[in-house]
Amino acid sequence: MVTFLILIAVLLFIGSAPVNVHAEGCGIQTAPLNTDQAGIDIVGGNPAQEGEWPWQAFIQDGDTTYGGVLVDPEWVLTWPATNDLSGTKVSMGSNNINNPSSHLQTRTVTQRVTHPNINGYDFMVSLLKLSSPFTITDYVRYICLPEPPIISFPPGTTCTAAGWGSTSESDMDYNNELLEVDVQVE
Repeated sequence: MVTFLILIAVLLFIGSAPVNVHAEGCGIQTAPLNTDQAGIDIVGGNPAQEGEWPWQAFIQDGDTTYGGVLVDPEWVLTWPATNDLSGTKVSMGSNNINNPSSHLQTRTVTQRVTHPNINGYDFMVSLLKLSSPFTITDYVRYICLPEPPIISFPPGTTCTAAGWGSTSESDMDYNNELLEVDVQVE
């Protein structure tokens, strides 16, 4: 439910930022989806194929790491971590952060725009403006954002989550490799 609230907040918020949310060429995957994921927990997952989630961004903010999605060549949608942007980097194009492919691109962050109505988890979303636009390739693309009206997904709908999150509930460090897992909407 929080995810859908965040999506609604994103759509309301995105209208106030200079992001082209319906650009041609968004949301194109260059690798086929990996459908062999039955019975995997959210903290687990399988390695994603290179180019399967080309809008997935890896963000390093000091000692904190988190994910985001490219919504425009110059803007990344994420959560509001810190206001200190010195040293914040966004990497895209490679599924392995410690052993990057030749497709890796990295940019620094020059501005963070946080939703003005943030309140706990409500409207917990921000945009990061990059020092220069990412070059759009088969491995770096921006995601399409839905047009209103916002469609709800009924319980039981299968969605895919992707990121560099923990591989177990006891280890909360990020994973070096982009993982994906199918989850059911509750």
